[in-house]
Amino acid sequence: MPAIEDLLRDELKRAADTVQPGQLRPLRMPVPGRRWRRLLLPVAAAAAIIAVAVATVLVAGPKPAPTDAAGSAAIPPYYITFTFAADRQFHNLPVTEAVIRDTATGKITGTVKIMTGFFPAPVTVAAAPDDRSFVIGTIELAPKGTGAPSYQQYRFLRLPISAAGKPGHLIELPAYPVPQYSYVTGIALSPDGTLLAVSSTYGVGQRNGHPATAEFGAVQVINLVTGAVRTWTAAMQQGHYFEPGQPSWADGNRMIAFTWQRAKSLTNDAMTMEGVRLLDTEAPGDNLADARMIMPKQAVSGTIEGALITPDGSDVLVATSHEVPPGGGRGTIFVQISEVPTTGRGPIRVLRTETARATANTQATISNSGQVLSLAPGGRYALVQCIQFGWLDLDLGRFTSLPASSPTMPGQIAIIYGAW
Repeated sequence: MPAIEDLLRDELKRAADTVQPGQLRPLRMPVPGRRWRRLLLPVAAAAAIIAVAVATVLVAGPKPAPTDAAGSAAIPPYYITFTFAADRQFHNLPVTEAVIRDTATGKITGTVKIMTGFFPAPVTVAAAPDDRSFVIGTIELAPKGTGAPSYQQYRFLRLPISAAGKPGHLIELPAYPVPQYSYVTGIALSPDGTLLAVSSTYGVGQRNGHPATAEFGAVQVINLVTGAVRTWTAAMQQGHYFEPGQPSWADGNRMIAFTWQRAKSLTNDAMTMEGVRLLDTEAPGDNLADARMIMPKQAVSGTIEGALITPDGSDVLVATSHEVPPGGGRGTIFVQISEVPTTGRGPIRVLRTETARATANTQATISNSGQVLSLAPGGRYALVQCIQFGWLDLDLGRFTSLPASSPTMPGQIAIIYGAW
């Protein structure tokens, strides 16, 4: 984000004054593999959107989770999603709200507002392996001790939940050195909960209100016990910069997988998906571009929207989308969740396919509704969105729909962001 907030506010006010409510695009939480807005949202635009976006979007009600099937204990009892809620305390500006639900019943067990000085606050989230807490990443404006009203810092909050799914108070974790003005694409806790992987891009060379002169892709591993941080970065190449996506862990606390996108240029952040890479955190060196490509984009049909590696490292669970006939934005969008062997050999299992007819207003959101959000410990159960939101039993290929809150405007495909 730009360093000179006053200039940004003036520019945003001018832009907001020209916006008509009917022209507004839906506000969305950051989702794996897609860029969150780099600029502060215009307050007037956000207020206009919240008038129609405050309603909770519900997907079809869930079927009861199995209670006596083999391995059912591995199904996380609760999951978290996010929405925007108009807050009277802040003149009905949109406040990001975390919503906790019971996996078996779909009922809400509690909500928590994420208050950071941004309206709404962008967030990332990771579930702890104990099924009793989440780590939420967000941008805090003017954190205590900085003394600068425009200073922005990426912070992490721990949200504990009780055995009954009731959320406790947010606990602010120590300020770890995530580069200032980073765009964080995702976070993930290691299987033992001691390490936090953070994927991001960040610019350098911002000065006197001018944009960055270079952009770096980065993956950081933060030791939550000792506070130690190790960072891998990818520098620009021939005018292109690179963006690592949502991280996921394999082989215990050693390997991290992430999607890999290439930007067209420093001034044009249109992304080309190149595939999924695997970083060995125990290997020497700090060049992120040296991470091994384990699933090139040619391995699947369509555009990769997001991916997570299974805990044993044998497969990548990937969400894709493609249009038939291709191009034009008027065809049928196919959204799929597939399991792809990381060895490059063996069959690809298509676990779920959903379709929807595209229109000029829905083409982008339908494509973006293919997501692999979170894997349960053990890797058998996945929280996904394949137009519908729910969980997948990877062994049986069975999908169970779940209700979820979403900040997407009514009339659009609801884009869900969450974890379990």
